[in-house]
Amino acid sequence: MKNIKYLYQFFFALSLSVSLIGCSDDDSSGSGVTFTGIASSLFEDNATTTVTIPYRGGSLSEDEVVISGSATVGEDYTFDGITEGGLSFTILEDDKWELNETIIVRIPSSQNGTHTVTLVSDCADEDGIAAAPFAGNWSATEFYCGLGVTTGSCDFGPYTVTMEKDADNPNRLHFANFYGTAALHAYIDFDGAAGTVRFPDQDVEGDTSDPAITASTGTYTVDVCAGTGTLIINLNYDGGDWIYQFVKQ
Repeated sequence: MKNIKYLYQFFFALSLSVSLIGCSDDDSSGSGVTFTGIASSLFEDNATTTVTIPYRGGSLSEDEVVISGSATVGEDYTFDGITEGGLSFTILEDDKWELNETIIVRIPSSQNGTHTVTLVSDCADEDGIAAAPFAGNWSATEFYCGLGVTTGSCDFGPYTVTMEKDADNPNRLHFANFYGTAALHAYIDFDGAAGTVRFPDQDVEGDTSDPAITASTGTYTVDVCAGTGTLIINLNYDGGDWIYQFVKQ
């Protein structure tokens, strides 16, 4: 009978401790909080819109949240604080060209407390556009009927060139097959602020006769999101003025 009494007291104490632990978890913040989803997308052209990321499982304070990602606070978004509905952000509009960026919201004390917001670039923005996104295959045609003339029978092409981004200069693309010759290499530069593309004055790598590209000017039309574009570049090379046209494949 004595043993049964002690056994009863033991199980009563055990159940009480479990009950207290359960109550403590229900009232805690941070560790029990999770986001209702792990990812979402927002569009920059819908800017000045306040966006709320909802969470569940307890209370949350600002000092329990870590915000990181490739987007820049104050330029791409502002963090407006925590409301009853969740974490509140405002997406900022600008005319600056940029790739898609992310806001990563993390609750370090929570095992499943991470949410990634992707800010989708506004494709109409071209201010400061860089060359790197246009790496890839282009269809090239040379026109010899005179500057500004891209019709007639005095053309050569099209043929394919593969643009590769420069390791150090984000505004520069390199390619082989210049002049329709695989051994010839050249490079072009984008100027997003001016809206131009051109061959900087240069000697063509691989050309033993060593003529130089000079006096190059050009324009471009591109759609970053669609991955399409056309470059029309006037240049002087090999004793004549002509037009080099590239169309994104």
